[in-house]
Amino acid sequence: MPYYTDYLLSAYDKTFQTVPEHYPPPIKIPPQVLASLKQVDGVSFAQLPRELQGKRNVIPLAPTKRQGRFRSEKARRQADSPPPESPLDVTNSALVPRQYRRVEIEYSKFGVEDFDFAFYNRTAFSGLETHILNSYTNALIQAMHYVMPLRRIAKSHITMACSREYCLLCELGFVMRMLEDAKGINCQATNFCRAISNISTAATYGVVDYGQDHQETDYGAKIQMFNRFIIENIKSEGNMAPNNPSMTPFREFPAIGTIPLISQLLSVDSHSVTVCSNCKTSREKPDTSHIIDIIYPRKAPSNEAQPPSDFASILRNSLLRDYSLKAACPSCKQIAVQQTRRPLKLTELPPVLLLNASVHNADALKYWQDTRTSRFLKPFVGLDLSSEPNRPGGITSQSVDLSLPYVWYEIRSLVIDVRSEEQQSHLVSLVKMPESERQPGANHTWYLFNDFTVHGLSEEEALSFPGQWKVPAVIYLERFGVQDGFDYSGLPTKIDASILCQDISLSMARDNSQKVHEILTPDELPRPGTEVAIDAEFVQMQLQDIQLDTHDSIEDSRSALLLYKEFQRLEGEQTFDAKLEEIYRAGRENNWKPPSALKASPPPVHASPGVPFTTLFPRSLSPPFSVETLQNQFRAFGLDPNFQTPFLHMSPDLGLATAPYTPPRTPMHSSQISQNQHHHGNRKNYHQPWSPR
Repeated sequence: MPYYTDYLLSAYDKTFQTVPEHYPPPIKIPPQVLASLKQVDGVSFAQLPRELQGKRNVIPLAPTKRQGRFRSEKARRQADSPPPESPLDVTNSALVPRQYRRVEIEYSKFGVEDFDFAFYNRTAFSGLETHILNSYTNALIQAMHYVMPLRRIAKSHITMACSREYCLLCELGFVMRMLEDAKGINCQATNFCRAISNISTAATYGVVDYGQDHQETDYGAKIQMFNRFIIENIKSEGNMAPNNPSMTPFREFPAIGTIPLISQLLSVDSHSVTVCSNCKTSREKPDTSHIIDIIYPRKAPSNEAQPPSDFASILRNSLLRDYSLKAACPSCKQIAVQQTRRPLKLTELPPVLLLNASVHNADALKYWQDTRTSRFLKPFVGLDLSSEPNRPGGITSQSVDLSLPYVWYEIRSLVIDVRSEEQQSHLVSLVKMPESERQPGANHTWYLFNDFTVHGLSEEEALSFPGQWKVPAVIYLERFGVQDGFDYSGLPTKIDASILCQDISLSMARDNSQKVHEILTPDELPRPGTEVAIDAEFVQMQLQDIQLDTHDSIEDSRSALLLYKEFQRLEGEQTFDAKLEEIYRAGRENNWKPPSALKASPPPVHASPGVPFTTLFPRSLSPPFSVETLQNQFRAFGLDPNFQTPFLHMSPDLGLATAPYTPPRTPMHSSQISQNQHHHGNRKNYHQPWSPR
């Protein structure tokens, strides 16, 4: 050390410390490191796990609350740049990266419209909002949206006159068209999510999410069941048999006009062959699948070779479905082992392969976990259908090698179940953007869609499974080299305007003789520049009224404000006393009952004549009132709402029916009136001075 004459920085006075001397405490050693700890001569050491590499000396920073989340707060933050986002979440920094964690829409005093969605999405690809029932399907919608043939089928369906009230293919086409046109602006799949609950088979599949935040909800299994549910529905909804166009000319079908478009795109058409081990008789039956459930190899006995466990071999075996079971043979009538297999040709594989990952236990998840030297998933998968089940069924590679006799598939999108100990599991989607959707100069080809948040990420991060928090659910693969072979010429692309010339009515028993309208002719259809008027009477379904069943502070405040404005208007016109007298007389005339009860209960004999009720409450302006509503109106003017009898017990003999009545100007506060002092014509009780509480 060189000679020095000044104090060193390490010798500063402790009085200048703003924190305790031994703060912060040492960071806890991660459990992954402790599990592989070794000790030699009193010295412990361990290799740094892969999931922790690059994260040493990184302190998770908790973001400032409401930092850039609301548009109303942007003005006061223009001078301050927001702090950089931490790559890890502060509550669970050892497991789930921040961009994968569950996000929720926050509300400010200005409502949900003040939420700054642009803060969470700075890309040209739109996200989907979450404050909707069944919004767990957002991840699958995004995964399907970027499968371009599937998007073309959905978009073409919305140009046709679909007669179904709740059609998932219609709603899916509208959502995809909306995501396509939004260009990064957040969207809502409200109608799509609502249609799910209105389909009769939804409860059978168990795909309806009732919005109950329970920790035990397994959204990974739920989205795989919904994947099967939506494919079955859109297959039947898009079936135009016998007029289905041929969209895949490179596939051979016996009668192409009867094959639905979804089946042309996803179906694996083959035959299952079953061989009896006793009589060697073979049987065949048709076997068609649109979704392939991945079947993981069973653990082999110690005296047998372990089956291949790479992704290509597992996928090949899941396609061939080679299994055996004991059953009665229809030929020899003996209980014997029946060996079943689905032989496939290369031409029978679909252009889009849809997989359910079927990871329902820890043993299945181990196959997906990254090791020190390799990953389970790679961008391309080559399948070999000619090899035996106990032999490798292909390869996974970073690129396509056409010299090998394999069928190559490219991973297009994945739906991931993110599991956390602190929060309920939720779903995200990882998408490799098609070339037609990529932005010029973009740094990423893979994107993470976490509801309304969208982030670009590397291919290595997208296809890696570093921990148990990342569980695959649904996978879309596209066959390499067939993207340019699709024939979309048979799909409609323009809306059929003739629907405007049809006489369509929701009434089941309409009297056609009472029609006063004329049907549009093709010459009268709107064209560019035509002014079109829209009847917007549905904007306000009912008049402003005090709520009777439930109480909303906003609605109650609005009703109170309307009453106060009406009071100011009557005061300005000096007609408040007359209007108040009319209200009292109308109440006495109708025995203080709502108009809906007038037919069932005629007015009493002793009711005094006054202004007709229809003058005060015309039928076209006032909805039916209840007793509670009338009481609330009297409370608004400071009157006692609890009386149920007229002010004066009048009879024709008394001759008091025409006695003048002057309403009080300053009624006594309700707290000063006891229960036995209700107003029964004794007006002197109301001339006491009023004072606030």
